[in-house]
Amino acid sequence: MSSNWKKSPPAGNVKPWSWEWEGGPESSTVAQWGLVCGEKYKVGLVQALFSAGCTIGAGVFGRLSDSDLGRTGSLKAVCILNAIFGCLTSLAPDYITYLLLRFLTGFSTGGVGLCSFMLATEPVGPTKRGAAGMFTFCFFSTSIALLSGIAYVFPTWRDLYIASYVPSILFLVLVIQFISESPRWYLV
Repeated sequence: MSSNWKKSPPAGNVKPWSWEWEGGPESSTVAQWGLVCGEKYKVGLVQALFSAGCTIGAGVFGRLSDSDLGRTGSLKAVCILNAIFGCLTSLAPDYITYLLLRFLTGFSTGGVGLCSFMLATEPVGPTKRGAAGMFTFCFFSTSIALLSGIAYVFPTWRDLYIASYVPSILFLVLVIQFISESPRWYLV
């Protein structure tokens, strides 16, 4: 995702699309849709809408996890949504579709974080809840640290999205069946 020039134009004489991206036009969303100069704000807008989706998703799935769906049912739902929206993002034909799908991915990601946190902290006693809660976010931190290596293996943004969201499917198939419902949810 480099924005280095292949040839250095004289300062001030750069015309739109008169240069080439290292890695080609499909190497990043910035290169794909020309999100530079006057369009640069659109990069931050995507991040802002993703964060807004996380906030809204945490609220919605927080309520759903208190309902008949339960903690594990909500986690299953958000993992399915996360995989669907993440993989669909890799197919986005234009910026507006990409923006919408990033919001929806944020929506499901907020639910994943909340449901995982609840399932990790509710079964343990009050003195261990802080450690259990922090442990859930070690997975997030580790995955962020691994992302640069994954991006090296999958250099285009579309392939990177698929590689990043396939683990949600693997989690559903391999792990979630071994997670029991929260005892607090049963009590309520």
